Amino acid sequence: MNNLEYVRKCMRIKRTPNDAGTKLTIEFTYYDNGFVSINGSPRGDYTPDEAERWLASTRFVMQMIEEFRNHINKSKTSAAAYKVQRSTPVFQASARAARVSRPTT
Repeated sequence: MNNLEYVRKCMRIKRTPNDAGTKLTIEFTYYDNGFVSINGSPRGDYTPDEAERWLASTRFVMQMIEEFRNHINKSKTSAAAYKVQRSTPVFQASARAARVSRPTT
């Protein structure tokens, strides 16, 4: 079974050149002996059935894609929150007090 921590550990996520987007790299390797690995992680090595190894590989890739989507959504949410936080004016009491006109005696 593919636990979530293991899926995240095997993911290769990085920003694209010129910081234009986010990229998930999936390296799928089929060996001559019938075994399969994804990003260096063996898939379906518990079964002698080659079809089951292929199915285990597709499940693992789908989990990676789903976690990649979650990663993107979290990035968008945190970026939007950061943008709102930066655009919200912050008033300081000392700055407001300096603008208040003082009566002359």
